[in-house]
Amino acid sequence: MAKYSKEKEWINNKINSGVTREQLLNGVGSFSNKPKKVVMQKKGLTSKEYDKRYKFLSNVYFLLS
Repeated sequence: MAKYSKEKEWINNKINSGVTREQLLNGVGSFSNKPKKVVMQKKGLTSKEYDKRYKFLSNVYFLLS
């Protein structure tokens, strides 16, 4: 499987549904700017699930910027 393939597919799906690159950057950036405990509580995530989501979104941010 190609590196970042899931991230690229997610980005393409969002753009095809009408979300702009700027909106994606804002959304991904706002996730990383919130404290871990707040996000975990709000989304009902375990620490491992949060870390997996954080890694995915950091890869998305890297691809978008």
